[in-house]
Amino acid sequence: AHSPATNTSVAQHRHGLRVATSDYESSDSPSSIETSEEALAVGRVRLAAAAEVADAVVEEQEEEEKIEKEEEKIITTSQVPAKEVDEGSRGPLILEQDGAIYDLELLQDHPFLNRISEWDYPVFSLLDTAGQLILSQLCYRVFSEVGLFDTFRIPTRQFLNYFHALEL
Repeated sequence: AHSPATNTSVAQHRHGLRVATSDYESSDSPSSIETSEEALAVGRVRLAAAAEVADAVVEEQEEEEKIEKEEEKIITTSQVPAKEVDEGSRGPLILEQDGAIYDLELLQDHPFLNRISEWDYPVFSLLDTAGQLILSQLCYRVFSEVGLFDTFRIPTRQFLNYFHALEL
């Protein structure tokens, strides 16, 4: 899109001839080739930065997929007929209200409940795994994490019954 005069001056400039073509361009000003090389360098830097961001996004997605796979392996709750389970046992704790099951060992090792101290906590992912029991499970994990069960001698069964009643 250069005029014939401009093409001639660019050709003369490339061959080492110093020709002033206007008040704005002197023979000492950088050629369009040098400017385009600088623009390419800037473009390369921007492309490298964009590639770093893309790599970070891919790593984050892979981590989320890993957590989702772990989550699929874990069945945190189910509904069964209510029966009495000794609170001191290592088995699941079953509530009388509606037969909700709380596997306390599983709640201690749950991939989402172990991340409650993170700023960008995946609460909606926890909702997908915990369902109707999200409040009681999250509160159980928080109380357990900060030692409130021991400090105030809160019985686990009563605690879970209370928070599950709030959920219902």
